[in-house]
Amino acid sequence: MSLKHSLDQYVQLVQGHPTLPPELVTRGVELRERLASGQLHLAVLGQFKRGKSTLINALLGAEILPDGVLPVTLVPVFLRFGSRPDLQVHYANARGSEGGPLDSLRDFVAEASNPQNNKNVSHVDVFYPAPLLQGGIVLIDTPGVGSTQQHNTDTTLDFLPRCDAGILVLSTDPPITAAEVTFLEQLRPHVAQLFFVLNKIDYLDEGSIVEAEHFLRETLQTSLGMEVPHIFALSARQGLRARLKGDTRELELSGIPQLERALLAFGASSKQTVLSRAIQRKAANLVNEADQFLALEQRALQLPLEALEQRMAAFSAYADASRRQRREIGDGLVGDEKRLREQLETAVGGLRERALVEMDRQAEDCGMPTHDREHSDRFHRAARRFFDEEREALSRLFRRQMTDVLTERTEAVRGVREDLRREAARLLDIPHFPLEAEETMVELAGPTWALEHLSARQRPSFSERLLPQSLRQKHQARRRQELVRELVVRNVEKVRWWGLQTVQESVRRFRQEMEAEMEETIQQIERALQAGRDQHASQAGSQRATEAAIAGQRARLGQIRHAIEHQHADRPQGREIPA
Repeated sequence: MSLKHSLDQYVQLVQGHPTLPPELVTRGVELRERLASGQLHLAVLGQFKRGKSTLINALLGAEILPDGVLPVTLVPVFLRFGSRPDLQVHYANARGSEGGPLDSLRDFVAEASNPQNNKNVSHVDVFYPAPLLQGGIVLIDTPGVGSTQQHNTDTTLDFLPRCDAGILVLSTDPPITAAEVTFLEQLRPHVAQLFFVLNKIDYLDEGSIVEAEHFLRETLQTSLGMEVPHIFALSARQGLRARLKGDTRELELSGIPQLERALLAFGASSKQTVLSRAIQRKAANLVNEADQFLALEQRALQLPLEALEQRMAAFSAYADASRRQRREIGDGLVGDEKRLREQLETAVGGLRERALVEMDRQAEDCGMPTHDREHSDRFHRAARRFFDEEREALSRLFRRQMTDVLTERTEAVRGVREDLRREAARLLDIPHFPLEAEETMVELAGPTWALEHLSARQRPSFSERLLPQSLRQKHQARRRQELVRELVVRNVEKVRWWGLQTVQESVRRFRQEMEAEMEETIQQIERALQAGRDQHASQAGSQRATEAAIAGQRARLGQIRHAIEHQHADRPQGREIPA
């Protein structure tokens, strides 16, 4: 039985059963449609301002996706093949979707025109007649992680489970950061194929490009144990410019054609295997979930009504106890948030001390305040380098602290949900399918720095120039200390505010998701039991017929599960495409 036929049978079965949760039907239909269309989700991923949108534009040969200095892509944009350019905007509420001209895309995906996605856009479909898309690859432009807009990072992290393969866009400044290593760790479980792109090589000479590639390989090997057979070093900006001008020589020099050829080869040879493997895993889990609900309902029919009501009451009492556990976990989050705030204050205090010492030293070395452009620019570069390094260190520290806290709470929530399902299975004496382990993903955007007010060149005042040299030096030293103190205070407060907002939003979001997941687990089990109880009011013949129908459905699910788990599709041999 093919995977397509297995999904056809699954959808037909669950659609015919009135009490199964609707999402089991919806998810099955989505998997079937994706397999039938042969469309593989190839997400373009990476940090803010690595050039993801420009890379997609270069691959397609047109300025389709907007670009800019500020964060632009704030919702996923699906680029699909179409005979003519077109746009379809999908909303997360009851508004559904609407079409529009392609040049209106910025109105829905750019931070400036749709701040924090206040238009409630779920995603946008862009249709375009590009050869790369014609074979069934769907390119997806995702919001960049690591910008000052935390909701962009959250959107991308939530989107990862929907990715089948990915293009990770890095750049030469530097080739890879600690934040990107962490993001790659989160990404790897979700994709069966990963392409590495080193963008913006037009800023480097040939020797520096080789060094950047070597640094990237060494980092991936040391930090993640990853062997990367090929890194696509390119300039998306140069490639787009060459395509718009029709300059084939410049296009080849940009490196874009090499990536495009690899993607086309991937689409021709490996796309269907990767897609089938991803859908096979999702389908098997879906069948197990459906079988658990049918088993609950079947057993509820088999039990005498009095025994069933006793067990339903027992489960209701257990569910109430679980809700109390949920509240205790929520109460524990209050203490977690307090500890995270305390850890933040300690980290901020250390940053303040280091910054005062380092910035005073740099300012003195550069003769700040000064009217000399070279000295002023040198100080500005040193200040930015210092604060950028501190941002990476603080982000690593804070991410680790938050991940430790939320991982512990995530495991506690999963344990309660698992206990609910296990208790329902025990009460009704049916098989129990464990929940899949969930990964806690914490990604921090990081603060921005206020450095510009110190980069301005300052001429000494007329009265200052009249002072004796010793007094003039003391006066300048005092002004330097004031400027450094202002610089440090402004940036440390930015870090503090960023940290407080991150803690508050992360805890709020975790609590909200925890409550929704646990309540849905309880309600799904109760609905299955209630469906069985309702059948007890039927005539005996009708009840036996319903029980026999459910038994037949479960037997069919078992056959479907076996067929899905024993597909003989070729397995990809690695996560990266060789050159």
